[in-house]
Amino acid sequence: MGIKKELFVSMIFLLCINIFTAFSQEIDTLKSRLADVTGKEKIEILNELAGAYWELPPNERIVFAEQAVDLSEKFHNQRSKAEAFNHLGVAYNNMGDSQKSMDYFLMALKIMEQINDHSGIANSYVNLGQANFYLDNFDKALEYFQKALMVRNELGDKYDVSQSLILIGNVKGKTAKYDEALDFYFKALAIKKEIDDKNGVSQIYSNLGNIYFKTGPQKKALEYRVKSLQSARELDNKWEIALAAFNIAEYYLHNRQPDKAYPYIIESQDLSKNLDNKGLIRDNLHFFSLYHELKENYQKALKYQRDYSELTKNMFSEELGEKITEMQIKYETEKKERENQAYKFQLEKARSERMRLFLGLLIALLIVFIIYYRYRIKKKSALLLEDLVVERTHELKKKISELEQAEKTLQESEKKYRQLFDNSVMGVGISTHEGKLLVMNDAMLKMTGYTQKEFSKVNLQETYEDPQDRQKFLHIIQKEGEVENFEVRLKNKQGKVYWANLSSRTIKFDGKDAFLTTIMDITQQKRAEAELQKHRKHLEELVKERTEELENINKELQEKNKELERLNKLFIGREFRIKELRDMVKELEGKAGEKR
Repeated sequence: MGIKKELFVSMIFLLCINIFTAFSQEIDTLKSRLADVTGKEKIEILNELAGAYWELPPNERIVFAEQAVDLSEKFHNQRSKAEAFNHLGVAYNNMGDSQKSMDYFLMALKIMEQINDHSGIANSYVNLGQANFYLDNFDKALEYFQKALMVRNELGDKYDVSQSLILIGNVKGKTAKYDEALDFYFKALAIKKEIDDKNGVSQIYSNLGNIYFKTGPQKKALEYRVKSLQSARELDNKWEIALAAFNIAEYYLHNRQPDKAYPYIIESQDLSKNLDNKGLIRDNLHFFSLYHELKENYQKALKYQRDYSELTKNMFSEELGEKITEMQIKYETEKKERENQAYKFQLEKARSERMRLFLGLLIALLIVFIIYYRYRIKKKSALLLEDLVVERTHELKKKISELEQAEKTLQESEKKYRQLFDNSVMGVGISTHEGKLLVMNDAMLKMTGYTQKEFSKVNLQETYEDPQDRQKFLHIIQKEGEVENFEVRLKNKQGKVYWANLSSRTIKFDGKDAFLTTIMDITQQKRAEAELQKHRKHLEELVKERTEELENINKELQEKNKELERLNKLFIGREFRIKELRDMVKELEGKAGEKR
């Protein structure tokens, strides 16, 4: 290889390294400047480092923000102190300490109010609103967003006004006030078009599509999701393109049009991999599974579902297993925070310009020394590459072993639970709140008389003899989260009525709320109870009859006893009379003997 060719390859290699490390170099540059500056300039650098939300971990940003606070107090710089408090609030929010986050945002607001900085006040309102939004305190979040809108309307900054309208729309959508959400989004859209904020227009199109997807009409949902994708492509915003394609795929899968969904799933997944966004990669695996399920290719559907499960395991540790739903909600919330992308886009653009200048200077210096150090770099690179290959080979072997073990464990678990599910003597099923049966075992099919295919066209409301019983069941489970031993009369496919005992609880299935229900046919038990009641009633009647007979006999005996007592009294009286007569006779006989 000639010297010129080697020089060119080395330059390309170094250029790639610098592109990937540009952000970290910029941070390093700021850190190195801290030792050489003082006063206001040092506070500004500390706040810039504390605000490096995408480049530095929260704990490191907290250190810089606290230093900025101390230095701001020393130089009596209230505005910089408020800025540092806001950075601390963001950092603690990233670490999950919501209370500390809220405290710092409130301290920043207090300072902004003291120095009468209206723009800073509005921004503090937004921070407090966002913090409450993530804690599901939607009333409080709405209050702060409305205050921010009021201040920004007075300031007349149309961009900030449109952002506040979007935030209020987000709260309205989250609290199911969809008509109000649409109203705020359309107001924001008009302003975004007026100020030619194309990135903002694309985001609002996505929000409108999401609202119409929930409420209808579905054609409107598709229309705005397609507009969002077109706008993202015009801006060449890879993340927005990936998300918009994902949303369109969701629409077609929801409406059972897998062939139309497939190219959008492919596009979203390719971009997600380039962006290394594991959350969206995982969700697209779920969409691949749904696609193959709709195409009735169940083997591939199962494969993608296993890939989805495996990636989920890698993303979340076992001890956080019970918090998977919460983490999924965080990911959904992240998608809805894209109103901050306009600022991020401008920030990245400015950083890109600085990076180009820095790289130009660096490459110019490297060209001077590249020939002298060519051999040493080549040798060192080869050694490093060899070590890296050995290390990566070891890691890959370890990872493959872990994956094989996880696959084996997953298969064993699936087999175990599938056997329990299929062999259960009770009917077991998973259904939506609307009455759509999603999964059922053989006992359920045998009990109801339907096939799995027939159940896709049947609403569970139709299986109740009395529809009011279904409403009673829904009322109990929505209020208490579960139903135990709910006895009800159901009817099978042939219309035959039977007694059933239902137990149900609310679960998450494919990321959505569902009911897990067990059902037991208790018709024979009910018949036995009815027969037992009949015998019990018959016995009670016999006992009543016998009791009446005994009472009558007892009454007769009492009458006879009274008669015997009367006769007995007469008899005893006669005996006394006879004895008195005998005594009188003896007395007379004695007197007669004396006279002789």
